[in-house]
Amino acid sequence: MLLTNPQKSSGTVEKKETVDAWMTPSDHLEDIQVSPDGDNVAAMFVNKEGETQLCVNGQRWEHGFERLWYPRFSPDNRLTALAWDGEAWTLIVDDQVWDSRFDYAWNTGFSQDGHHIMVVFQKDGTYGLCLDDQPWTTSFPGIGHAAISPDGTRTAAAVQMEKISEGDIFSFQQGVFSTAVDGEAWTKNFVNIWDPVFSHDGKKTAAAVRLNLYDYSVAVNGEAWRKCFECVWKPRFQPDTDDVVAPVRKGQSWTLAKNGNLFWKNRFTQLWHPEFNHDGSKLAAVVAPAFGVWSVAVNDTVWKLDRFDAITGLTYSPDGSRLAAVGMKKGRHTLIYDGKSCNRFCERVWPPVFSPDSRHIAARIETNGRYTVILDGRVWDRTYDKVWDPVFDDANDALVIRAFDKGQYLKIRAPLSHF
Repeated sequence: MLLTNPQKSSGTVEKKETVDAWMTPSDHLEDIQVSPDGDNVAAMFVNKEGETQLCVNGQRWEHGFERLWYPRFSPDNRLTALAWDGEAWTLIVDDQVWDSRFDYAWNTGFSQDGHHIMVVFQKDGTYGLCLDDQPWTTSFPGIGHAAISPDGTRTAAAVQMEKISEGDIFSFQQGVFSTAVDGEAWTKNFVNIWDPVFSHDGKKTAAAVRLNLYDYSVAVNGEAWRKCFECVWKPRFQPDTDDVVAPVRKGQSWTLAKNGNLFWKNRFTQLWHPEFNHDGSKLAAVVAPAFGVWSVAVNDTVWKLDRFDAITGLTYSPDGSRLAAVGMKKGRHTLIYDGKSCNRFCERVWPPVFSPDSRHIAARIETNGRYTVILDGRVWDRTYDKVWDPVFDDANDALVIRAFDKGQYLKIRAPLSHF
């Protein structure tokens, strides 16, 4: 049954939960999370005995723990949390506890569809990844930059292959870092390694690598490009070919390289965050044509924008034809898309969200210390204590606003015509 919000006649409240009523006066609210579909709201709070509890839509989880941490909903609307259970850490998913136990666990990650869940762990002084309650059979002296394949069946991370003392510069320069995929390390070590990524079919892995004190490159399945550069950033696989591109520094400027060869002709003071659209026909990156001046380049063509101090949150539309981002100027943020600025500045704008038909762009924003959403440059006329990213319905005619205000969670269906 739909509830009409008396404070806003142009939106329909589809769900309302009074979160404050779930707690006693002595409870302390630590975190609140909302599922992607907006139907489930979870509150994590600490009671007067110091125990952490989770409550979902007014129902407390059956299992109790001394400590819960990092509650997060998966893309398929399951609630996860790291839990301290019996002198060890584990993961709990929709009130079901994993069998695996660790000395420490962190950075819960999900596959794109949410069906697979990963955590980073430390146990007995070594580190690894655990996917769907199955830990790596091999663990390492150090770990960082964990990644999960798009289909969620494989995991990878930058790992330290041997333990060395802090002052052992000679072993460091010989290379003690590699990438481990499903717990099996590449056969070659590097001086440093960062940001492993999977190809779209999960069969290949690439990472930025440091070959020695001065030279950097990209390695694919453990084999470094033949050419090296003064620096590199995180690589990307091209969806339609599995070629690898990465931002590289050559001399005093940055550009993009593909499979080790310079790819874009333009040179920039800085270039990073390259992103392909879904079919690989477009490649965009955040670029600085001059020092302190930021823009976006698509297929090596720079958008002609007014000066921005920073740009982030590159997002393609579902059909891949449009591109949006967040621009920052003089401490204020706005949306930019299709080479133009929205020019509606506020304190903060989160990465944009496109409608399924790619026609509309929305984002959550902060304005005057409160939170709301913006659609195609028009701001929703009610603000809240907290707002999550907006969600378009499948019919492309309404925006679902997930908001928390005055102790209540509200799922609001806002017709696009009412903005």
